[in-house]
Amino acid sequence: MRLIRISTREVALLLDPPTRAAIIGAVATAISALVAVVGVSITIISTRRRERQDQLLKLRRETYLNFSDDASEAIGALTTLHQSNVTYYTKKEVISKFARSVNEMAMLGDQKTVESVTDYKDAFDAQFDLIISEKSKGANEDELLKLCQVAFHKLGPLGVELNLAIRKELRISTKKGWFRGKRSIREKMRQVFDTKP
Repeated sequence: MRLIRISTREVALLLDPPTRAAIIGAVATAISALVAVVGVSITIISTRRRERQDQLLKLRRETYLNFSDDASEAIGALTTLHQSNVTYYTKKEVISKFARSVNEMAMLGDQKTVESVTDYKDAFDAQFDLIISEKSKGANEDELLKLCQVAFHKLGPLGVELNLAIRKELRISTKKGWFRGKRSIREKMRQVFDTKP
């Protein structure tokens, strides 16, 4: 038996014109269907990715807003430690809530935000522990009030850096100099008002 070699072109020429047109149409349809499937798949994948990013961004915003509230309460607790009726135990719930918020931010934030929130929390803890320690040693209310004021002012620049890190992560545009400028104006005003004639 002898093998007959026929090229694709010869086969195409052997077919009558309507059959050739049907085959060409079928191949074109298969190619366009394949392109459509690939296009739909890419659209679905990109839509899911965008939805995940939107969900993460929404979760971050919610977490960061909660952190802001909890940090404000914690600062409020810190600045009232000079009062004789305020102790660690009366503010324990507020401080625990603040610590939980910091942990949530550490889970969701990017590296800069996590570093900033960790620095802020460490500084807060150091100031809180210092005031509680001085209070347990018997410092008077005026001395404790000064420590509370110092703590508040030490946390300010760290709060600005944290705010800038969060705004950058959430893609909220802000001029860095504006925040830092506001802080330096407040510092100058504090120096003017804190000096006694």
